Amino acid sequence: MGFRIILNRIPKMRMETRERDGIHWVNDAYNANPDSMRVGIECFTELTDRVPAEKRVVVLGDMLELEPYDAAEHESLVAWAVEALPAARLIAVGTRLEKPAARRGIRAFPTAAAARQYLAGCVKPGDWVLLKGSRGMRLETMLPWATA
Repeated sequence: MGFRIILNRIPKMRMETRERDGIHWVNDAYNANPDSMRVGIECFTELTDRVPAEKRVVVLGDMLELEPYDAAEHESLVAWAVEALPAARLIAVGTRLEKPAARRGIRAFPTAAAARQYLAGCVKPGDWVLLKGSRGMRLETMLPWATA
């Protein structure tokens, strides 16, 4: 069974898809651990399989469910995302992803509020944007209809 079949039955903030001004937003900012991050990205990749890779924007937020903090898991996730999405625009949000992202030339911000303006300026009609991270990162505040 493909991911598309089940998307209409997923609770709020789990692969929630919405379009505004020609930009498609996929909000999967409910929780984050290494497995959910990878599955979320894989689902997004399948959902956007007919979209040119450079029209994909993936915003990754810290995995706060990993307590105690696990630097190796954050490092591994960034390395995997770069491999899985070579032409996509990646953006990291959070202090746990900041260093692994910087090592790979990925734009990083300490908070969703700090990243919101940058994201608004870099997405254009036809783009697909995935927000994937822990609920505590508040990535949903980056949605254009959100009140910050």
